[in-house]
Amino acid sequence: MLVIDEVQNLLAGSNREQRRMLNLLRFLGNEWRVALVCLGPHEARDAIRGDAHLNSRFDPHGLPSWRYDEDFQSLIGSLFRALPLRSPSELGEGGFEADRRGHGRDHVRDFSSDHRSGGRGDRQRRGTDKRRPFSIAVSRRRRPKRFFRPVRGEATPPLPVVPPPAFDERLSSWLSRTADLYLVSPGELCAHVGLSSDGLLGLDLGPGDHAIRVLSRATGLASAQLVSLTYRDLPALARSLVNLESLDFCPTCARGTGTRRAPRLKTWALGYTPWRPEHGCRLYGSDPSGVHALGGVAIAKRGARLLRAWALGLDVARPSTAAVLGQLLTPYRAPAPPERWELARAQAAGFQARRDDLLRPRARSALSRVVPEYDGAVAIHERKLPEAARDLCVARAVEWQAVAIGVYRVIQNPVEAALDILRGCDDHGRRRIEAGLSQWPLETRIVVADRFARAARASGRRKGPCGA
Repeated sequence: MLVIDEVQNLLAGSNREQRRMLNLLRFLGNEWRVALVCLGPHEARDAIRGDAHLNSRFDPHGLPSWRYDEDFQSLIGSLFRALPLRSPSELGEGGFEADRRGHGRDHVRDFSSDHRSGGRGDRQRRGTDKRRPFSIAVSRRRRPKRFFRPVRGEATPPLPVVPPPAFDERLSSWLSRTADLYLVSPGELCAHVGLSSDGLLGLDLGPGDHAIRVLSRATGLASAQLVSLTYRDLPALARSLVNLESLDFCPTCARGTGTRRAPRLKTWALGYTPWRPEHGCRLYGSDPSGVHALGGVAIAKRGARLLRAWALGLDVARPSTAAVLGQLLTPYRAPAPPERWELARAQAAGFQARRDDLLRPRARSALSRVVPEYDGAVAIHERKLPEAARDLCVARAVEWQAVAIGVYRVIQNPVEAALDILRGCDDHGRRRIEAGLSQWPLETRIVVADRFARAARASGRRKGPCGA
């Protein structure tokens, strides 16, 4: 069965648009072989009558008006169970029927006014307030824009409607979409269910058991399903690489959501997964500067798979990805002011204003030796490459792509990469590079030491690397 509401809106279009939509309805019924149910006011009949063949398939049925009966009481009861009223309501005890007889059917009642009445609802329930015998008030003010007011406490009723979480969706994203459903902010939703409204993003990284129990009671989802929406089960190294402030998103996933908030997946906050392999596209949203100039997408994807295995504790590369990362992020030269060619991309208009900052000494990481395209893609004063692998969570997309390219190139040919780095080292950087090489396999270090020693003898040098 396919239910279509507000069918009378077909009349707002032109004759051609109406004919096209009616043909679509007829196609859906024939192709899917389902029963069509169209809902709307009396004008909905006129919209369907535009197609005689389609009109013959429908039988009109009118819905009777609400009456004060058992069904109506059940509806009102379910609404008040969903509303977080500060005090118990007496509508289920015959109060609504008495109020209906006394005030008629055309009054607009603001049931949330008890929250703003300064405790008058308590006096009404005790009988000390003679103005109204029941804990509801007649008001002609505008209906509040929000469905509920944040109320703390263990007795908060569960949310009546909760959207299903998407596959691999973040907990904060799912709570934000739930808050949009009730026209409140995510912080107000957290305060309503009894959680702190300040740590919404913190729930993604590692929510406690108490927070999981509170959310399970408020939403009806199982605790295991809520934990699967977080990074709590990831290894500690992978959790340290999560960028909770990431704004990356998949354009294909966001397409078709309209004004609704699109789900944000957990993998989008991990810098080593900047692509959506299911859709074959790159994630957008963060700073994309330098990404296209860097290039090497095919190699970067292979390197990203190595980085993912390293973060999840599944690294089997030789040398290990951790050792390679340590080499790439290590400065191979002592900090020095930028060269003229390194400042070529600095805008002339702002050079004098930022002269002291641009000319201050800066370190050069070994990544520039393995991935020379990185120097051309990102100016030296704009680089945000950390010296520790655990701090890569703050790196931009271009840094992650350059690191992925460098990791793949080094693991594919570790000897040539190590020799290229050593050739560009000064005395200060050479000691640090040699210390990093001590983490590499012994057979690789022996080959690097032998080849570097022969090159050093040919150029007049005497000392070899790695203490060999």
